Amino acid sequence: MKYAGYIDRQQEDIDQMKRLENTALPLDFDYSVVSGLSNEIVQKLTQIRPATLAQAGRVSGVTPAAVQLLAMTVKKQKKAKAALDS
Repeated sequence: MKYAGYIDRQQEDIDQMKRLENTALPLDFDYSVVSGLSNEIVQKLTQIRPATLAQAGRVSGVTPAAVQLLAMTVKKQKKAKAALDS
């Protein structure tokens, strides 16, 4: 009971990491269109080309906030593509 809050938080972190591992980044993703990313992060991600959001988060200098911006942009692009396909 004493550590329930800590355990719940750890479980949330684990669940989030699983979602990031399962979210693929397109090979032709243009990082420069993501507003809010620094030029340094855009350059690193363009050079490394991570396959998933979790891999992008492990790149040196990429902040959790940058990963969230990427996640939101990928989600918006998928939604827009689905609307066009319909």
